[in-house]
Amino acid sequence: MRKNIQFGILMAISILLATLANSQSQNNVYIIRLNYKSELLSQKLSLIESYPSQGAPVDYGNPLLGYNLEIVSYDNKVMMSLRFKVPAQAVLFKGLTNDVKGNSNDFNFTLYVPYFENADVINIYDSKNNRILAVPVKHSQDSLPEKADVQQAFSDSQQKISLNWIYLSLPILLVIIFLMYHEISRKGIYREMMNLRKQHNITALRNYAATTLRKGYTKQQIRNALVKNNYSKEEIEEAFRGIRFIK
Repeated sequence: MRKNIQFGILMAISILLATLANSQSQNNVYIIRLNYKSELLSQKLSLIESYPSQGAPVDYGNPLLGYNLEIVSYDNKVMMSLRFKVPAQAVLFKGLTNDVKGNSNDFNFTLYVPYFENADVINIYDSKNNRILAVPVKHSQDSLPEKADVQQAFSDSQQKISLNWIYLSLPILLVIIFLMYHEISRKGIYREMMNLRKQHNITALRNYAATTLRKGYTKQQIRNALVKNNYSKEEIEEAFRGIRFIK
């Protein structure tokens, strides 16, 4: 039982540390701000700005219909790809996110994609697989814009990351606290039971020794008999200390 509790505590701590390491390893993101415009039967996607920053990539769910995005390295290899849809619902439902601004036919939105040190360009394709944007990857923090809306978007993203980390780590911490409390309580109960058992054994030994002494046996004979029955020297001497008459 004790080994199982210790194993559970170690597992919970391992999960917590792994989660923390995973959270820290995903603290870089590439931010792409785009404009979506719908005119009659045409749709246009254009780049506003792009830059690297701190944050976490967003999972866009790989929708069946939408745009394809590819992150390409300097040696022209696709390091990762994803699909996304323009977040038109965020325009219809105000307050859903601060990243989307405008009306349903003309609005700006932001993509948060994984950051790679060796990335060269981010290509975006329409539903017919035509490349409509080629976004050069910047690797310098010096080009970060100072606009208030961009700062607000980044602040909201960081707040979401912090809240997600709290929600994920809190149950694990509660499990660790519960297991530690259970282990401490178990040890306290175990010590109390051992003390009671020891007191009971000493009382029983004292009564046995006193009765046997009255029958004419010596202390050494009683000691030898008790040692053969696996009683310790400390228990035997403690039993004799409570006897007033000794032969």
